[in-house]
Amino acid sequence: MSFSGTVASLTPVSWSDSFWNSDQAWLIYDVAGTTTGVGSFTVSSENWLDAAGGQFNVIRPGSTFSLRQTGQDVELVYAVPEPSAWTILALAAGIAAACRGPASCRAPASSA
Repeated sequence: MSFSGTVASLTPVSWSDSFWNSDQAWLIYDVAGTTTGVGSFTVSSENWLDAAGGQFNVIRPGSTFSLRQTGQDVELVYAVPEPSAWTILALAAGIAAACRGPASCRAPASSA
């Protein structure tokens, strides 16, 4: 599978396709014996172009490709980033700020 090239039509990949919304893995080597040294291989982080000329790092920011060893086999792994803690904290802060103003967000006062 080619993710880059001087002519965008060389690759059938479309980074905008919903296929890339979730983690994926492909078997690269099906080894019957012993596999070692997988950590010596790296996947380049260049900005690959899809068939429409879309850039991987722009359309799928934070997504990565890597190699992993599963038993004796080697897989190419595509990972989609999980929502970060900062995003969750920012959302919580926004909700808290929104609830400061309207009385509907406040707990009813007790009549003691």
